Amino acid sequence: MTGRRDLGVANADIVDMRLRNTHPSREQSSGGGIYGGVSWIDAAGTSTVVALDDACDLPLEEAHPARRIPRYKNSTHTPGRYWSATGSVLLEYESFLESKWMTMLDFDPAVVAFSSQPLRFVGHDRDGPFEHVPDLFARTADGHGHVIDVKAPFLAEEKKQIRLARRTARWCEVVGWNYWFVKEIDDVLWANVSFLAGYRRKPAALLTMSDRLLELVRQPTSIAEVMRFMEAPELARAVLLHLCWRQQIQLDLAEPLRYDSRLTHLRCSDLPVSWHHPTNPIARQSGISRSQGARMDRPMRLAVGANIEFEEETHQVLGLHGSFVRLMSESGGRQIIAVTELVADPSFRPAPEGQPMSRAVAGDMAAQVDQLPETEIKRIVELEGHLQEVLTGYRSGRAHEALPGEPRPAYTHGQTLTARLRAKAAETGMTERHLYRLLQAYQDAGRWGLVDGRKLRALSPLNSMDSRAIRAIEDQCAAETFESGARIGGRFMRRVRNRLDATHGAGVVPLPPARTFYRAVEHLLHLSPAGPTSRRQNDANKPDRAFEVLRASRPGEVVMIDTTRLDVIAYEPAADLTHAVELTYALDLATRSLLAWRLTPAGTKGIDVSLLLADMMAPLPMRMGWDDRLRFTMMRLPQQRLLDLDERLAEAAARPVIYPETLLVDLGKPYQSKVLWGAAQWLGISIQDARKARPIDKANIERSFETVRMQFSEHVAGCKSYDVAHRPSNPEAFARWTLEELDDFFAEYVIAVYQQRPTGGLHLPGFPGVHMSPNQAYEHAVAHAGYVVCPINGAMYYELLPIARCKIQDYGVDVNGLRYFGNVLHELRHVASPESGKYAGKWAVRYDPRDLRHAYFFDPRDNTWHLLDWIHGRPAHLPFTDVMLRNARKLVAVRGLDNSDSELIAKALLDLQNRTDAPETWLRIDRRAQLKDAQRARAAARDRANADPPIETHTEPAALYTTPVSEDDIDLSDLADLEPLGVWDPQAD
Repeated sequence: MTGRRDLGVANADIVDMRLRNTHPSREQSSGGGIYGGVSWIDAAGTSTVVALDDACDLPLEEAHPARRIPRYKNSTHTPGRYWSATGSVLLEYESFLESKWMTMLDFDPAVVAFSSQPLRFVGHDRDGPFEHVPDLFARTADGHGHVIDVKAPFLAEEKKQIRLARRTARWCEVVGWNYWFVKEIDDVLWANVSFLAGYRRKPAALLTMSDRLLELVRQPTSIAEVMRFMEAPELARAVLLHLCWRQQIQLDLAEPLRYDSRLTHLRCSDLPVSWHHPTNPIARQSGISRSQGARMDRPMRLAVGANIEFEEETHQVLGLHGSFVRLMSESGGRQIIAVTELVADPSFRPAPEGQPMSRAVAGDMAAQVDQLPETEIKRIVELEGHLQEVLTGYRSGRAHEALPGEPRPAYTHGQTLTARLRAKAAETGMTERHLYRLLQAYQDAGRWGLVDGRKLRALSPLNSMDSRAIRAIEDQCAAETFESGARIGGRFMRRVRNRLDATHGAGVVPLPPARTFYRAVEHLLHLSPAGPTSRRQNDANKPDRAFEVLRASRPGEVVMIDTTRLDVIAYEPAADLTHAVELTYALDLATRSLLAWRLTPAGTKGIDVSLLLADMMAPLPMRMGWDDRLRFTMMRLPQQRLLDLDERLAEAAARPVIYPETLLVDLGKPYQSKVLWGAAQWLGISIQDARKARPIDKANIERSFETVRMQFSEHVAGCKSYDVAHRPSNPEAFARWTLEELDDFFAEYVIAVYQQRPTGGLHLPGFPGVHMSPNQAYEHAVAHAGYVVCPINGAMYYELLPIARCKIQDYGVDVNGLRYFGNVLHELRHVASPESGKYAGKWAVRYDPRDLRHAYFFDPRDNTWHLLDWIHGRPAHLPFTDVMLRNARKLVAVRGLDNSDSELIAKALLDLQNRTDAPETWLRIDRRAQLKDAQRARAAARDRANADPPIETHTEPAALYTTPVSEDDIDLSDLADLEPLGVWDPQAD
């Protein structure tokens, strides 16, 4: 990476910051004036600082992020987590552009590992103190390290960013790393790589089809020709694109990917292993070289006081010392550099001389003139005719449109301009000086120069107001966005007055009279402070620009997940209680299909969201009473080949089964839980965060909530409107359906209505008038992009549960204070887990927060799941959740006892369940808590029923069994005192 290299791609957008020396010596490091180190966090979570000379071989590809990526309201960056197929890990990124470069590194076969925000440079150099966290670090197969900074194009051109990049390049030179300063990726290249990235996970049919596909592309051929010779093209297409992702099959990435794209087979020995190989996506598009400065087309004399451009910053020459020159930058940094090195640097050039600012012309003058009153426009047109006659002799300004008698003798070209102005002054009654000024204004600005300025005065109530008062009105309106409305002349005016007095002093900033203040507020604000709170909140959440369009070209490319409060109240007859319902579902962006959903009591948890992944990748079984036309087999897909892969589709409903690539979620607590992150990492799914308070980032699913409300919620008994103005006085009185019944109704609505009904946002490409339903869009997308087989694993339920790391003791395992036991643990007691790293020696035990009576253990010896029972559990214990466990711990703590004692917790839990089970002692809050726990426990039982049953290996302790006795030990001495039981005689009276 030391020489210049031109690979011939025209629209390159990468600035290479590589230096001439890849591995500098310690003397060069000291001579460069760089003193500092590298701070990083290793895989075990230990933070250390290493000297620059010793940092070259640090395993930064395994490092934890050196800084925390911020997430705040009104942020412009889009953070998320990218699933890397290279390392099978989730890597956090700060912007979508950064995730693009992660995809490019993932696609490059020469990159063996990479990490995000891996290190922090700390120290100082010749420009002063220095601290910087690069965006990415990549390790290539040849062992070299590559530090990468990603900047948006509009930021990469800033002098501050270029100076930072050059300083970082010097520090990387000292360490021995290569440095890359990258911007946007070529559009065609990114379109191809991002499409192939959807197939970076290993497909199910890879082993059975890869050899056949590699044989077909021995000679250059097209995708369409290959598909002709495959028995299952919808499955072969996914395998073929996976081989293209792994670059075992090559195609031209500089051209758009089509069915006629040419394919070439590469043997393993032909795969590129160098960062500079032409097949490298970064090198292909870059033509990388040092950034070239402007060529000097005139000689320049270096003298004290002269200004020059160097390293994208203006410097002043302070002095000359033999062959060295002393420079001071505009930021205050000083340095001494050899003249030969300064002149040879491509960024060296003379500083541009100042140029006068060009006179700005007002906007669309013709449009502004048209808005004037008719009388003013008539006056301007007539005056323009007089001036045109002075200039040309014709009122129209054109000889071929001359009026009869034109040109008149006083305005012929033989007359001087002064004579013509004198004649026109006598004709119109204006002075010659005034006419001359109008003529100059007309020549400079056209008709706009003839407008009477008095006609342009805007009659605005803000003209007479102090700017500080206007700012106070805006600030007070923003502060009251989420408050109840009030009259402008009452509370709002008083608060504005108080705000001004507190900021500038009492009476310093005057307010206009009340009526003028009212008109000013109505003129200044889009919505009145007295308007409905909901309208003001919606107005505050509106974007300040056009809605952003998020696109997806294949099923599962982007899946949006969100939660909303369903406008239907559920009724629980056992507790005679109504409760709110939350609806969480996943929407596929490409097909607009509702893939999975969960109805839960208010308070959705992270476990509900993570199990939603299992729901969307498993077929939805047909339910009793559904019509046969709602079966999956009624969709126009190659059914037989799909049934061979997954027999569950035979009895499935007509709802797409999709393996998601990226989840788009918001910053709510259930979506930022470690449970969801762990499930996404295990399944190979990236997570994209929507920005805080920016619902437009997932506008499609927000709009689908309204569709569900209009098509489903409004037609269900117990509907409470989303708006208080339309809500009945007592909506709880109309509730009649339980949560399970509402779930059945909603499932039937999705399968029978939503998935079958044409959607306005879906149309056949090239035929905008042809609208499709979500099921039709799925059928078309599968034919276009192939079918990606979802994981078929009955144990997926257990693998998506939260993990507790613990050691196996004599009593079993301790999971968050509760002890569990099973025979499989007895066999592995005191055996260390084979895992290494942070959890070395500890076993992974899964638990369901919705039912803590059991835990689940995976035995690596026979790859089976085992059921573990709570040691202190008894048949009297009902299913209890983590919420009830916390309440039991609180009861133990209130009594002054040890809330970590398992037996005390078990007794408190049983006491709590007994008390809440007595209807005569129920409070409304107790009934709601028990109802929520019961609903979550039933949901956990349904999930367990859909999963493979675990092996129950728990054996009750011997003390719980009754010891049998012999007949000799029975004392019969007291039997003579017993009264015999009478026998009933039916004939007796």
